[in-house]
Amino acid sequence: MALLGPAAVQMVAELLMKLQSQKEVCLEAVTSLTRLWLILLQPWKAPRLYAWYLTLRPTEPRLEPPQPSTTKTTRPVDVALLGLEPETTGEPPVPLVPKEALEELQSSVSAGTRFAAAAGLTSAGLAMAASTAATSQLVPGEGDPSSWRNYVRGFQGTYLLLEAILCTPLHAELCLELVRHGAGWDRNDSIFANVGLTAARPSSAGNWGNSPSPTAAQLLRQRHAIQALKALGQTLLAFDGQLLQILQKLPPDSGQWLAERGIPLESPMLPIFEDNNIRPQLMRAVSITWAALLSAASVVELQPLLAAVSRQLQHASLWVPGRFPALEDTNKHRPFAQQVLQELGQGSSLASSSPPRAPSAPVAAQPAAATLPSVEFTGSEWQRPLRGGEFEPFLCLSYWLANAIDQALGRPPLRTGCGPVPQTEWPRMFANWKLTICVNLILFLALWW
Repeated sequence: MALLGPAAVQMVAELLMKLQSQKEVCLEAVTSLTRLWLILLQPWKAPRLYAWYLTLRPTEPRLEPPQPSTTKTTRPVDVALLGLEPETTGEPPVPLVPKEALEELQSSVSAGTRFAAAAGLTSAGLAMAASTAATSQLVPGEGDPSSWRNYVRGFQGTYLLLEAILCTPLHAELCLELVRHGAGWDRNDSIFANVGLTAARPSSAGNWGNSPSPTAAQLLRQRHAIQALKALGQTLLAFDGQLLQILQKLPPDSGQWLAERGIPLESPMLPIFEDNNIRPQLMRAVSITWAALLSAASVVELQPLLAAVSRQLQHASLWVPGRFPALEDTNKHRPFAQQVLQELGQGSSLASSSPPRAPSAPVAAQPAAATLPSVEFTGSEWQRPLRGGEFEPFLCLSYWLANAIDQALGRPPLRTGCGPVPQTEWPRMFANWKLTICVNLILFLALWW
């Protein structure tokens, strides 16, 4: 690990930077990169993960692939390994809890039945959902973040890639489509062009190839989308309260072992904490991810993982300020999704596009629109996508002007989730062609009239 670990971390960081500008990339490649990063994060899961991989890829050579087992097993799903599936041509079997750990598991069927009913499942899926949700208790690995404290300190920069992973363009597009589905609002093609995430704006061809972006209902029927959601759920599961407390006490650097290999603390490695609290930008990215996962709660194979993540978000003190709704509180899922979209600047446009509801009284419809909370964008102006009235060549020129001003004043670039951007923001206003023409016209009249 001391030899290959820093090189693997550097490769992941460089690929994340490339993904910010890559027009054509498949979701499977992003999921594979996320899984590699998750394995580097959690060495305490390595022995059990390796044993699971050996059941799918035996060490001895075989002329024929192993036949799937037809015997039924009573062992529950190993939730701690969900989202870390190996790369195979077919669908790999789910990981099962080791036999030696079965006696330590204590599950409650009544809790699973309660969850299945809360998820609105049909009677056909009730039994399976009850058993999987009831046995979603995590099996401890070979140690924990506390016993691997030196590893966490040495590879701290690896953990600082969390925001970059969640805000990868395809992850942002996948999650935002599912959040809209959870909010109960119909698709609006301009959703990705109006949010405050540069990664969320698809290209003309789209991040899904030449075909248009699929709807939420289509995404929940596609295997690669489900696998990506599993990897995102495992991402939230990895950052439990114990790991966050260890990271909170570490000095802000890339880690001793990464620094020895010449890997500095730079984008896309972004700090997790700000004033002893989780950074607002990261908390917003986690909110989007959790709202998307809640929208996919009807997928049975996701339910054990979601149950574990839900308990973690409710009990970890550093995640409590995010006010993430629990999985079983289904009446809070839709308001939470709507709140997330409103925080992204979608409040007024989504409210107008939502299906009309019959008001209880004629006078109740007028003040309802005025009760929407005000939305304020937080972040650099260069993180905003191209807006109405802005001309892309003017935007490029203003960006170059801001870079030149920063270089002249000796200012370092500002690190954000989409990469380094200029600190000087005022030239962005000249991307608006109306303002630029008016300013030029006024200058022309003042000089030559």
